[in-house]
Amino acid sequence: MVDVWTKEYEKYMVGQEVMVEITGKIGAMAVVLGFVVPTILVLLTVIASLYAMENVPELYVAEPNCQAYAALLGLLALIPYYLLLYAFRAAIKQKVTFRLLTVD
Repeated sequence: MVDVWTKEYEKYMVGQEVMVEITGKIGAMAVVLGFVVPTILVLLTVIASLYAMENVPELYVAEPNCQAYAALLGLLALIPYYLLLYAFRAAIKQKVTFRLLTVD
């Protein structure tokens, strides 16, 4: 159940079954922001932290813990990303439009 704001509110009733349609461009943007960018961010963070832990003496971590720390850093890298998405939610919301279609 979601709230919908529309100028044509008299066409719809609470509980009415509708189909929600978005453009392919908006769907692609949602996939990129929701899956592609976070995946790349985690992978790059893990690879960079593994490299740094092995090659920078100040950051050296013993072998069994090296991968665990790299994985943890990869997940922690998502925090600023999702905070940025949250901060720019108004701008993203303006670009995302949905179309309601009644189901017969």
